[in-house]
Amino acid sequence: MIEILFEGTHGNHQHEGNYYHIDPLGSSSVLIQTERQNVLFDSSSMMNRERLLKSLRERELEPRNIDHVICSHYHFDHTFNNALFGGTAIIHTGHAFIDKKGAGHIFPPLEKRKLPSTIELLPTPGHTQTDVSLVYEWEGETWICAGDAVREDLIRGENPLSTKNPEQLIASMKLIFERGDVIIPGHGRVIKGALKEELHQLLNSL
Repeated sequence: MIEILFEGTHGNHQHEGNYYHIDPLGSSSVLIQTERQNVLFDSSSMMNRERLLKSLRERELEPRNIDHVICSHYHFDHTFNNALFGGTAIIHTGHAFIDKKGAGHIFPPLEKRKLPSTIELLPTPGHTQTDVSLVYEWEGETWICAGDAVREDLIRGENPLSTKNPEQLIASMKLIFERGDVIIPGHGRVIKGALKEELHQLLNSL
């Protein structure tokens, strides 16, 4: 089972083409329940702490019931609430994980991740060099939690590509669109169906 606890927000206020104030700011947060394990993708921002806890309690879960927290990347609007799960969950990034004792494991072999076998971590660099997306098959569709590797506003050209390597980010977005039927971005609405086809065409023109 995969469920979006809440969609991410990213209220942009710009000056001369650069961000100077982002409010509201918080990533989406996604719950996957599989193989008797609870997996959270992105713990979101300070603004969403109570919202995250409320969403878990509505599903009869507490932070101690989460087995894995997967971080799309290290930015604080995606990771601020990781401390809620310290000591009871394994916390993963694209290139490392912190075990329940607090020890860090850098570039671990995949078998040491101990993630459910139905979850795939897909490197999708570009926004940062260690971005990772989560791939999960559910009810005949491929769902991808993409973090900031996919942003609808960037595909539409409404905001500048916030990266030092736009070619790499575009390549990661294309990979996600090619593999996924349902895409959950870090900020904004779920991308599927006709919307996905429209954005895929725009993306291929970048």
